[in-house]
Amino acid sequence: MVAPPIASAEVELDGVISAGEYDHSTVFDTDQFYLHWTIKDDRIFIGIRAATTGYVGLGLEPKDELLNLDIIYGRVTAGPTVEVRDTWSSTRTGPAAD
Repeated sequence: MVAPPIASAEVELDGVISAGEYDHSTVFDTDQFYLHWTIKDDRIFIGIRAATTGYVGLGLEPKDELLNLDIIYGRVTAGPTVEVRDTWSSTRTGPAAD
């Protein structure tokens, strides 16, 4: 279920998702994956909170399983250090660095 837009504060790129920071949000997989987003001009700001011990990913699929698919995934490592990768899948075999 997608929540209706709310008046958001500016999105702060600090690794913390604050109440009201994003204009839209939705929840997947029985409260295991929270997706928040705000569109400003030609940019989209995305915040993800997920129950995971590995990585989290978001795939934007136009039509055909992994073919011409833009994939963004990331993880938090020791430190903590955040790593985010932007990849593109031009075949059904999976992503390559973008």
